[in-house]
Amino acid sequence: MFKRFLCAITAALLCLALPVTANAEAVLEGVVAEEITPRYSDTITPKADLVISGSNATCSCSANGTTDIKSISVVMTLEKSGLFGIYSAVSGAKWTKTASGRSISLSGSVDNLSSGTYRVKAVFTVTMKDGSTETITEYSATEKAG
Repeated sequence: MFKRFLCAITAALLCLALPVTANAEAVLEGVVAEEITPRYSDTITPKADLVISGSNATCSCSANGTTDIKSISVVMTLEKSGLFGIYSAVSGAKWTKTASGRSISLSGSVDNLSSGTYRVKAVFTVTMKDGSTETITEYSATEKAG
């Protein structure tokens, strides 16, 4: 009885471990696939950066747009990773904003960070000349403090 159980478990594990190759070519035959890209990918270049030295963070974000853009606004936050990798905003930031029509930048610092993993979140709102708007969220790479 125990040997049968072990054989069944081994067979199940082998089935899970062996690679499965799917042939999607037959399913897609005759279908023209086009790449879907967000509208802003051609009109804005968003960027978010974070540098942590000791317990001090330097945060920045920027975006430059093409002539199709009327204006860009941004909300930047420094976020800390918490339980289960969920990020929450850190208070105490001091930001300096520079904007001129189709470009914007925001920078600043946060002091006395506690130990942990941080990132910058920048939410850009782009207003096109035709009046339509889009929201683009950009994240920096993560950095550790402490």
